[in-house]
Amino acid sequence: MLKILPFLLTLLIFLPSCAGRAAFDSDARLPLARKAIALMPFENLSDKKEAVEKIMPYIRQWFKGAGFEIVPDEVVERFLLRHEIRSAGRFSDKTIRTMERGLGAAYILLGNVSLCSDDPLLSVSTRLVSVPDGNIVWGGHASRSGEEFKTVLGLGKITTLAGLAPVVIDELFSPLKRFTPPDKAEREKWHFRVAVMPFANLSTRKDAGVIATYLFLSGIGQKPGWTTVEYGKVWNTLVSENYPYRGVLDYDTLQALGKKLEVDGILLGTVEKYSEDLGAKGQVIPETAISLRLLYVPNKTIIWADRLGATGEDDILALDWGRIRTADKVAEKVIKKLVKRLPYIEIR
Repeated sequence: MLKILPFLLTLLIFLPSCAGRAAFDSDARLPLARKAIALMPFENLSDKKEAVEKIMPYIRQWFKGAGFEIVPDEVVERFLLRHEIRSAGRFSDKTIRTMERGLGAAYILLGNVSLCSDDPLLSVSTRLVSVPDGNIVWGGHASRSGEEFKTVLGLGKITTLAGLAPVVIDELFSPLKRFTPPDKAEREKWHFRVAVMPFANLSTRKDAGVIATYLFLSGIGQKPGWTTVEYGKVWNTLVSENYPYRGVLDYDTLQALGKKLEVDGILLGTVEKYSEDLGAKGQVIPETAISLRLLYVPNKTIIWADRLGATGEDDILALDWGRIRTADKVAEKVIKKLVKRLPYIEIR
């Protein structure tokens, strides 16, 4: 008995330390709420100058109320100042690699406000990026107008942005409560790694290409079998390597860019239409049309292409129920369908 006492004491000391390491292993499949998230200031693509200032407090409040661990705002601000980052909408891979230590974050949340008005109207897109590898692991978009909540006799309509914002933010982020980040083994199952290029804009809407690019990044972040490099890495590579990007690049240049980004494919998009024109009855009829092409980097060949358009009147049932009132929401509908149509590609 006396001989085994030292062994038992050693075992009692050793086991708790092992359990602690297993519980906090960075590759363990833990709920997202137990991993630190840094909320970056969203980009403002709307016409409302103070849109981000108005919406960010609702986002912070939602994450705190849902029990997520978020990096303190002052820590994020110091990091952005120290690295002289003026736009928090896209980061280089070098910057993302420093965030694990500089912010103590496992993920960063990026996003934009593309529509914000006192009518009220609100449209927000977001994506969750893992640190330090810079892959998009989740994305979402929500767009609403106060008019959508109106029932019979005009009851239920939301009349203020302060009333609409919490509803939109909850709709946008509620899926995160059920989301469990992929562990290392799952990340290795991803077969096809892509870079999404800035969408070309042939429409009359300013920033439609940027809005559609972010919507697509949010959508493809949930596509099984695909992984997407963070848009900031694509953008910074275009700038640093002086690629003459104006919506179109030749296949040789795209192949060189793909090898630089270490991706299997490059997605090229074009916004052909993004409008909110008045119909015959004086109602706004939003319309969006988007085309996509997928270039396979190893042999610089287009292996898939598609195009889809839609209007806000396509799904009207009766008494205007089902009407979509903003181009952003029509674009979201179009992009969701395009993402579903993306092919399954196995890389051997």
